[in-house]
Amino acid sequence: MNQRPPVPAFRAKRSLGQNFLTDASVLDRIIEAAAAEGGDTVLEVGPGKGALTERLLATGARVIAVELDERLRTGLRVLEANHPNLKVVWADVMGTSWSALGLPEGAMLVANIPYYLTSPLILRALGADDAGDTGTPFRRLVLMVQEEVADRLLAEPGSRQWGALSVAVRQRAEVRLVCKVPRRAFKPVPGVDSAVVCIDVRARWAVPPASPVRFRRVVRAIFAQRRKTLRNALKAAGWSAEVLSEACAGLDPLVRGETLDLAGLVRLADALPD
Repeated sequence: MNQRPPVPAFRAKRSLGQNFLTDASVLDRIIEAAAAEGGDTVLEVGPGKGALTERLLATGARVIAVELDERLRTGLRVLEANHPNLKVVWADVMGTSWSALGLPEGAMLVANIPYYLTSPLILRALGADDAGDTGTPFRRLVLMVQEEVADRLLAEPGSRQWGALSVAVRQRAEVRLVCKVPRRAFKPVPGVDSAVVCIDVRARWAVPPASPVRFRRVVRAIFAQRRKTLRNALKAAGWSAEVLSEACAGLDPLVRGETLDLAGLVRLADALPD
């Protein structure tokens, strides 16, 4: 039976970032961008009332939906009972390992995620969080994010939006805008506009550094103090003036880090000692 589960009446929790997507055309764009099919495994974070979940299930993919709010259990339990290709896990996704969820290599992450999770979840899904470069089971992420975050993911070097998140993601993936989403497409209506982005994971870094650990340290130092010049930001992070003078040879002393592209950041990190 493909009976639609009853939707329990409850008030969305602001603390859980609950804004349910109600625009069918946007849901269709997400499914089109994901291009999931039978044999694929898709992780959905925060399935909520199941609107996106049902469309994912219709592709024939195996869907693992991770939900934290127990109040949604009734509706999702019925949906799970009617779809053998759905597994609902009641947990905090940030405290659950990918292996514990049973995600195979080549899985996808497709979700209208709570916005407070956006950057941490993207970095973790790409193996770029504080745990280090641990690899990832995902080949593609299709995510609803705040428009401001989408701008950072799509930013080019030298722009105001280019920053540590831009660098971390662009080293590991290709990013494209799927569509912009007005706030009225959600209930309750959030205070910001949104966008859907498609993030295709690279087989290897775009510009591999000699030391990923040192590269991350350099990037964080540069973008943590954006108003400082490149040399002053790195000096504050612990590198000596003598070392910086040699590593930054040929660069304008007043240049700021956000003007450097991936290749420039890697050259700089490779020229610095640990």
